[in-house]
Amino acid sequence: METIMLTIKFVMFLVAMFSVLVGVWIVVGRGLFDTMRWLLRRRAATLGSFVDEVAAYPGGETLCACIQCGTCAGSCPAANEMQFSPRTINAMVKAGMRDEVLCSNSMWMCLSCYLCTERCPRGVQVTDIMYALKRLAICHNGDNYWAPAPVMERTFVDCVNLTGRLSEMGLTGGYYLRTNPVKALKMIPLGLKLLSHHRLPLIPSRIKGMQELRAMIRKVKTLEQERFMEPVPVATSTA
Repeated sequence: METIMLTIKFVMFLVAMFSVLVGVWIVVGRGLFDTMRWLLRRRAATLGSFVDEVAAYPGGETLCACIQCGTCAGSCPAANEMQFSPRTINAMVKAGMRDEVLCSNSMWMCLSCYLCTERCPRGVQVTDIMYALKRLAICHNGDNYWAPAPVMERTFVDCVNLTGRLSEMGLTGGYYLRTNPVKALKMIPLGLKLLSHHRLPLIPSRIKGMQELRAMIRKVKTLEQERFMEPVPVATSTA
């Protein structure tokens, strides 16, 4: 009987979590991403090239120093999992292949180990460029919008915005409900085991300074929007 009650509670919580995530997505997420897409389109039209879009982010201005030596691709432990190696990505950005780059999985496979950055003979901040491409891809209506890595990133941010910290239920539940709800149901037995050992709180804990955190997030969003509206120097080659 106790197992049945736990199952019912767990299923009810999954349904409630899904409803909350849908509500947050509709009310906050869609509006925010639509705004960011509009800002990115406006900035792209102002800058006039994909290189300048990337150069607008910290480290992106080093892109044009790339000499295509391939050190980054040879050093990258995740290069075999990428659709395009870091060296190829740099060349594609220079060639203005915006859709091809932002719809690829390359930046999402980056491990942020910084080995490419450390070994680059020209000082190109390859890892920072990958971060810039992630930011652009998140707000890009591309094929990888619902790919695992972008969904995980958005779910991560939603959890922090909601409670100020990550929760196992919020992160895993939100991720699987967005990508594969059937798989979320298959994880019920594991969830019940964790619940029975008090390892999976149904109600996520919140930090004390949520108002201050949300004020900081709003400030960052405002600064981000202002930065997108400001003109930036056109990237030039240092070779």
